[in-house]
Amino acid sequence: MLNYSTIADSTVKLTDADLQKAYNENIKSYEQPEESRKLDYVTFDVVPSNEDRAVAEKYITDLVPAFTASTDDSLFVAQNSDFPVDNSYHKTGTLSPAIEAQMFAEAVGFVSAPYMENNAYYVAKLEGSKMLPDSVQARHILFKTEGKDSLHVKATADSIYNLIKGGAKFDQFAMLSEDPGSAIKGGDLGWFKPGMMVPEFNDFCFDNKKGSLGVVKTNFGYHIIEITDQAGMSKNVRVYAVGRKIEASSKTYQGVFAKANDFAAKNNNGDSYTKAVKDEGLNARNIESLKENDKTVPGLDNARELIRWAFKAKKNDVSTPFELGDKFVVAHLMQIKPEGTLALEDVKEQVEVEARKNKKAEMLIEKINATGSAQSLDGLASKLNIAVQPLENVTFNSPYIPNLGAEMNVIGTMFGLGKDKVSKPIKGEQGVFVVQVTDVKEPQAPANFNESKTQAEQQLQNRSQYETFNALKEKAKVKDYRGKFY
Repeated sequence: MLNYSTIADSTVKLTDADLQKAYNENIKSYEQPEESRKLDYVTFDVVPSNEDRAVAEKYITDLVPAFTASTDDSLFVAQNSDFPVDNSYHKTGTLSPAIEAQMFAEAVGFVSAPYMENNAYYVAKLEGSKMLPDSVQARHILFKTEGKDSLHVKATADSIYNLIKGGAKFDQFAMLSEDPGSAIKGGDLGWFKPGMMVPEFNDFCFDNKKGSLGVVKTNFGYHIIEITDQAGMSKNVRVYAVGRKIEASSKTYQGVFAKANDFAAKNNNGDSYTKAVKDEGLNARNIESLKENDKTVPGLDNARELIRWAFKAKKNDVSTPFELGDKFVVAHLMQIKPEGTLALEDVKEQVEVEARKNKKAEMLIEKINATGSAQSLDGLASKLNIAVQPLENVTFNSPYIPNLGAEMNVIGTMFGLGKDKVSKPIKGEQGVFVVQVTDVKEPQAPANFNESKTQAEQQLQNRSQYETFNALKEKAKVKDYRGKFY
């Protein structure tokens, strides 16, 4: 294969006839089932200022004395933090690296200095420390409460708990469990690590000793739990952290909006917009084919307002700023693509790509033919100073070549050749190819075709409703105006 990239684009000169030929050859790909828009846009991202960072840092710094004096750290965090309360104990390697060494070295009550992590400021307090197992083995009997009288379920669990505590065997009642997966194993849940079970279940198993028995309520119901084994005791700490997100203030938002608004006001037509984008080094992102009923635009939040604007604007209009999530967007309507077959001028960029590929193919085919070695693949490769590439297990219904992609012309030609025959040069998607079939493996016919027939029928049945609806819609010439209102 000789790749098109071996010929520089700048060396290929295209005529109007070349463009027209490429357009005619690919005209089906330029058909538009509905009207669309081509536009580009620039974003003005809202990011927290140094002043915003300072405000978040001061908030946390000012809380340190009160947090140090607090006697209910969980409540303090719930009232003052932007993040949820974490009541769990942590072993080494599971705390934030910014504070872990301190929290495992200091005494209970220690309060860290303010620190920044993941775009937020924090202050953390060591609330507790104890030795806990790294893993636990337990068994349980579950009585679900969903759709039942909770008090009645609890009474049942309590009575069986008392029987087991009094000497009855756990296994004797395990088959009553409404957790069928563990019931058949005597209630055994095997070994598990912290956080693998729901919080109440987890806390009982890791806060109590081997052999402990108890009744625990979770969102599943009431569990009779027995801890059958524990392993790997290590120090764990409970740390409460108050965090304040570093967020852009309204002042920052207004500043970015003013910048976006100034850009849109000074560049309110396509020519000045394009020049300003280049002069200011902005990154303009392109949307090639936007439909009126599209709900999203990649990379933008809640873009319906922008889409509605695109279908009201005129070619070369520039929008006022849209506030979409954490950015302001200024868009430029580059092209209105009508329903039907697009004119050559409307798809000139795409046509030029195909026309340039055609010219490169002609040049490479001429180069191959000039070697005079088309009857010998090895001889041809030697004269072109390239290697022959083997392809194994090529199938007609999978027209892909590894590392190149779809090459339908090439694969199709292979299946039209006889064994050992060398093809003429083939214009492909990535380059010009010459192929030789070295072996043909016929598929083994199935004993019966019933399975294949059933599968084909199911596929067609699944498609029938969808395809029928689309055919009726096309035949009825339905016009969809929802995009104008939603």
